[in-house]
Amino acid sequence: MRNQSNLEFFRDVESFFDSADQKEALTRKKLECTGLIAAERNTMSRVNVSECLRVWDNIMCWPPTPAGQLAVLPCPSHIKNIDTTRNASRQCMEDGTWLVNPFNNRTWTNFTQCIGTTTGDNSRSVPALIEQYADSVRLMYNIGYGFSLGSLVIAVIIMVYFKKLHCARNSIHINLFVSFILRATMSFIKDNLLVQFVGFPGDVYYENGVIKFFIFC
Repeated sequence: MRNQSNLEFFRDVESFFDSADQKEALTRKKLECTGLIAAERNTMSRVNVSECLRVWDNIMCWPPTPAGQLAVLPCPSHIKNIDTTRNASRQCMEDGTWLVNPFNNRTWTNFTQCIGTTTGDNSRSVPALIEQYADSVRLMYNIGYGFSLGSLVIAVIIMVYFKKLHCARNSIHINLFVSFILRATMSFIKDNLLVQFVGFPGDVYYENGVIKFFIFC
């Protein structure tokens, strides 16, 4: 993930944090960090470069860090849908500067662990009762779709095969039955072949709890 800057990792800050309270929280954190940066620069001497200065990376505020060390902070609690039980990190180089992403010449923060299963008020837990019978319910509606699909196919074959049944009214019914057949087929594919309803197993993979598509060049 090191070929992405902080803003690119979260897509775009202005669009990702679309709610007013989220923007307000982000602005508040930025002002707090800016104040700390100003206060520290007025009191620090940079004759000997031995640490990276405090910095605002557009998401969170990173404190001064000794050169050559990895700064680690909990994932930002002021950002919604973030797993605050995990950590973000930022590398301070030996020369007292923050790690720069060579792909875009910007400093880089590792937020990859923050995107995943959220905790707290934003989490969604499946009730134990539903989880217990989920497979049985899935089997039941798959069987129901199977009977429906078989009956519709037989009905379409009968109405197409026997010429005496050819009329405008039956043509309408045939089109209707075909649409139901397509719907049942897509339901089977979605529920039994796709991973999380988004792609076939050979086209997607999991990374830090997020489903991503393979890109074939």
